[in-house]
Amino acid sequence: MAPLLPGRQAGATAVSAPGGFAGRPKPAGKRFGTAPNGYLRESGPRPGTATRIDAGRPVAAICHAPWTLIEADVVRGRTVTSWPSLRTDLANAGAHWVDEQVQVCTGGPNVLITSRKPGDLPAFSLALVEQFAA
Repeated sequence: MAPLLPGRQAGATAVSAPGGFAGRPKPAGKRFGTAPNGYLRESGPRPGTATRIDAGRPVAAICHAPWTLIEADVVRGRTVTSWPSLRTDLANAGAHWVDEQVQVCTGGPNVLITSRKPGDLPAFSLALVEQFAA
């Protein structure tokens, strides 16, 4: 699985979008910060995100990471969860937002796995394993 960061998407069988919210500095020596609002502000949406979704590859996003999915215009008609403050942004982008530990949406061209927060990592991780083992 490849993280949704520049230059690391080629050949990925799945994409994992990291969560978090910028408020801390970029890691030393890194061109981009790791929080979605930080790297979207610095470089715009990841161009390969929509391509991987259209190709049917699984995509996983936790916490604030669904902002990357909004920017890629791939949440319309999908059921997702996220950090609660993204609810309105996701709804405005055409997604159906639910307040669940993890949401696995198969109602589109790929499997989209979303989760709310770090405390939901056990459920998020289990959903990833179940989807990739299938």
